[in-house]
Amino acid sequence: YNTIQYDISKIDANLNETINNARYDTILVDNDMFKYLEKYGLKVLSLEENENLNSTQLEEVKSLIDNKKIKYIYSNNKESNNTVKNLIQEKNIELVTINTMNSIDGGITNSNENYVTITTNNINLLKKELYKE
Repeated sequence: YNTIQYDISKIDANLNETINNARYDTILVDNDMFKYLEKYGLKVLSLEENENLNSTQLEEVKSLIDNKKIKYIYSNNKESNNTVKNLIQEKNIELVTINTMNSIDGGITNSNENYVTITTNNINLLKKELYKE
């Protein structure tokens, strides 16, 4: 138990440090499940097709993309909703898939990965946006 607690504390500290030292503080996501990152100080713009998505938010997102402040859309799935698909096609930005470990084994059967390595990899994927040139 102490080892797990220590590993989770290290991951939390790594995520905090990554976000606090980042050049940028906004990420674009395809669904609201990533909103938990706001507790770390990130501005999370969600393109989940629900009552929260409106034309004003879409215009803000397009402006951020046009001004090179957003280059990636983060997703928990290789397939996304129509809003995301249209933005990718229209604005030529990249979809980055985060491993959310939603399956029983997190999709890591027959691999050397575990919670710590997957989460560390996910943090590194966030760095693509947060530390871009």
